[in-house]
Amino acid sequence: MDDRQINYIIKNGKWNYSVTDYLDRHFLLSMPLVFIGLGIYMLFQDNKFRQIKFSSFTSLLPYFLLIAGCLFAILFYKRVESERSFRKIEILKKINIGDLTSSLSGLGWSIEELEGKYIIAQTDWSAFSWGEEVTIILCTDYLLINSRTTGSQPFTLGRDIHNYKMLKEHLELKLLA
Repeated sequence: MDDRQINYIIKNGKWNYSVTDYLDRHFLLSMPLVFIGLGIYMLFQDNKFRQIKFSSFTSLLPYFLLIAGCLFAILFYKRVESERSFRKIEILKKINIGDLTSSLSGLGWSIEELEGKYIIAQTDWSAFSWGEEVTIILCTDYLLINSRTTGSQPFTLGRDIHNYKMLKEHLELKLLA
């Protein structure tokens, strides 16, 4: 992570994603577009799908695909934005990177990258998670914390929020008290 990206995160409170980042990290999230495209294709064909009969499931299938695709698109958009966003923890006393690293090792997370302004830690794999990458940026009056999946895991099942809460509770007990 370079200074340009750190400054972007501090200014905007989220990762700067490019199109390749979306394709690398969230390729599976393109499935709503398949549903929407299939629904539109079926709707405008000159066949039995075009004749609306509410007693027949096949005539409602294009509408079901359109609605499901739109709902999934909204759900996936919110998931990606949640994964991009950093959460803020206000700090009242001065802490340093060494204190943060010892605190993270107390949680069982491994330190992947350590610089003067930030730490990137890795959580372990579990039955419901492929592991998360937790990024902590140390600012003067606050910490910015982000937890995101390491791969293209389609659902986080709340692991990002769980990691944030666990880290916040641990920091409040060890460093911020």
